[in-house]
Amino acid sequence: MNGNSGIANYIVEIKESWKAMTIMIFGAFIITIIYLLLLRWITKPLLYVSLLAIFLFGVLGGGFLFMQKDEYPPESESYYYMVAGAAVVWVITFIYMVIICCQWKNIALGASVMEAAG
Repeated sequence: MNGNSGIANYIVEIKESWKAMTIMIFGAFIITIIYLLLLRWITKPLLYVSLLAIFLFGVLGGGFLFMQKDEYPPESESYYYMVAGAAVVWVITFIYMVIICCQWKNIALGASVMEAAG
């Protein structure tokens, strides 16, 4: 093996850095175990909080746009854009909630599976 060849350089670098690689492997293993243990406790709360947060941000975002329409004269384009933006955000939020309600059992099952797998 010539010292200038590519594969020989890689082997030499692996021999020189085996301690750091070993530490990183064990560190990754420990972090994975901790993550899996935490996953048992935080899967369902994280899921339900995020579902609720998306709904609240949709409702509040539409409300913000609807309130911002008062900053513009009723004849301006910006007034209509604010009203249209609020309507679009509320419709998207409504569709989101319909999908969540229709898929609630599947979402709960998925959360239970993730919790059991953790």
